Amino acid sequence: AERWLRCSTGEEDARLLVDRGRLALLQGDRLAAEGHWRAAMALAPDEVPPRLNLARSLMERSQPEGLRLIEQAADQHTPEGLVFSLELAAIARRDGRLDEGRALAQLVLSGCEFIGSDPCQTEAHYELARLAVLQARSSDSLEHLGRAVELGGAPLSRRIAAEPDFAPLRQELDYYELVNSSP
Repeated sequence: AERWLRCSTGEEDARLLVDRGRLALLQGDRLAAEGHWRAAMALAPDEVPPRLNLARSLMERSQPEGLRLIEQAADQHTPEGLVFSLELAAIARRDGRLDEGRALAQLVLSGCEFIGSDPCQTEAHYELARLAVLQARSSDSLEHLGRAVELGGAPLSRRIAAEPDFAPLRQELDYYELVNSSP
């Protein structure tokens, strides 16, 4: 183990600290979790997980630093910045600023398509679907959900089935799944 520690990179150490942060959070020690994520950010400042975990945790505690972390990362205009821009879209959705959230998510989708990232496109379509449901635009929601499932497969289907935002669409989703699964 000691030899591994001497050969490990900052990114490997950062991943370990991210995992320790998640474990601390599961054990109810939010401040220790945040400490691990801060340390991980110091070792690997370009990595997304430590910054996103820390930002979400700080926001749950109503700490303005959380939103600042997300906004700074979103402004970087990098593939990683798209992750944080999508987080800003989700924040806007949760705050009831649906038009703003939709505009942000649409920009993220365009960026994801430009760089050719299927996971990024999947999450952008998923967020756009959630926003469309809340704006009572079920046909848009179904279109985005269909595209998200195409890209994200079965795990996303299970996530959609468990999402309370999609409850108004259950009957349409069941029909959509039936039509698209038949040969």
